[in-house]
Amino acid sequence: MSEKKKFVIYNPLSLHYYSDYGIGIPMLNERVEKPFAHIQDKFQIEATEEKLFSRYGKEILPLAHDPDYCERVEKHPEQVVMDTYELVKKDGSYNRYEPSQAIKPLGDFIQKALGHVNGTILACENALENGFCYHLGGGMHHAMSFKPGGFCMFNDMVLAIRLLQREGKIKRAVIIDMDAHKGDGTAQIVAGDSTIRAFSIHMKEGWPLDNEDHSDPSFTPSDRDVGVLREDNYLEIFAREIHDFNPCEDLAIVVHGADVYEKDELESANLIQLSKEEVLKRDQFIYHYLKERNIPQAWVMAGGYGRYVHEVFTQFLDYALEKEVPSTRD
Repeated sequence: MSEKKKFVIYNPLSLHYYSDYGIGIPMLNERVEKPFAHIQDKFQIEATEEKLFSRYGKEILPLAHDPDYCERVEKHPEQVVMDTYELVKKDGSYNRYEPSQAIKPLGDFIQKALGHVNGTILACENALENGFCYHLGGGMHHAMSFKPGGFCMFNDMVLAIRLLQREGKIKRAVIIDMDAHKGDGTAQIVAGDSTIRAFSIHMKEGWPLDNEDHSDPSFTPSDRDVGVLREDNYLEIFAREIHDFNPCEDLAIVVHGADVYEKDELESANLIQLSKEEVLKRDQFIYHYLKERNIPQAWVMAGGYGRYVHEVFTQFLDYALEKEVPSTRD
């Protein structure tokens, strides 16, 4: 395989061993480790050079985040982490958090999140060269301009796109979000930005759309919001809506939500329950849709929780790399 072409971005240092921090979230590192081990063996994929995940630091956060939030990150990192992972309830009690069990400081997550941002930037750069690249990380689509939330600290997709725009590598980009939950942070940040379009297909009901106050920022409309119910024909609706939306930008970031899988273990994602075969059809559809239109595509991982979710990522990577890697081997 040509050294210039990299189809997978992987950084083991970005993995979150949540129990080390006293956090009880069912996002398991095996969702990254198992797909990578599989493709490493089958396609001779190597881990990305470690230093590349620190190319950009906090200095790029203002591309997507407000000065007040950037200041909080700098001065109150542990509070930002607690807000990100929703570790404190409104009554002040802990939520999925046992600080007495922690052996590492919460502030570690700032650098881990920046590593994810760098990974998505790398994936976008490689997608512009190769047509396709997959980041085994990222997808922090609930991070808004002024706050974190929904396990998302910094909006890596918007940061990556705006950095590439600043460098003159692209003019327009589209974010196609297939997570079970609406990409509300992305919608809020890019509202009014005609150079970045956001498409989100998600649960019509449930979090983050279960707030009775419709003035809440989570209700900020994407350029196209597609809400689906469990009984709907997801694949038919997705195909119809994406054709009507008609992506035609210089770059597409695909938010590869695996929490639509029927075996996902996060309760707030259970209003969409696709079989493994249906999820693969979804992924194959958008992969070929973008290929046929010569739109470079960078994929990021997004939601996916529990013991079986790695199956979603593995099956798609297996499929896509079968298409991509053999054609570049010497």
